[in-house]
Amino acid sequence: RSLNHLHALGNKTSDNKFIDVQETRLSNLFVHVMVLASIFALNVIKLIPVPVLYGVFLFMGLVSLSTNQMWGRFMMYFMQPSKYPDHPYTKHVSPRKMHCYTLIQMGLFGLLYAVKSYKTISIAFPLVIAACIPIRLYVLPRIFSQDELILLDAEDKEIDAWMRDAADAGIEAQVDTSRSE
Repeated sequence: RSLNHLHALGNKTSDNKFIDVQETRLSNLFVHVMVLASIFALNVIKLIPVPVLYGVFLFMGLVSLSTNQMWGRFMMYFMQPSKYPDHPYTKHVSPRKMHCYTLIQMGLFGLLYAVKSYKTISIAFPLVIAACIPIRLYVLPRIFSQDELILLDAEDKEIDAWMRDAADAGIEAQVDTSRSE
């Protein structure tokens, strides 16, 4: 249901990679029972000040930001390249390409937010989301190599397979050569 829930149920290695996630239907049942119970508690819920609810949602959003890869790459704009975290995309993708990809993502996010914010064009929100698919399929491959796209936006299994193939082929990390870009 949420990233925090996933992290709570997951077993991780020391470098925060998921080994497995304990599947449980009990927590989902509990969440849905609580939603049902909230219908009968509307008189009590009305007593909670709206700023308190905004604060809770803001806290939940800020706590989950650390698990978001786009946010992590955005924060790298403000870091020295030597301080980048140890991820496959920081090792094998040049900082210039990584920041270009992040800038494109932030631009699309800004466009989505702008469309959502203006009531007269907010009906086009699904169209903007749908436009992200051809951008990913046809525009991004013209800017980035297939390897860079795998490292920047593929599933963990694909990245692990790429890393195994790279190790077998003897490809070394570009950390020292590309950090100066």
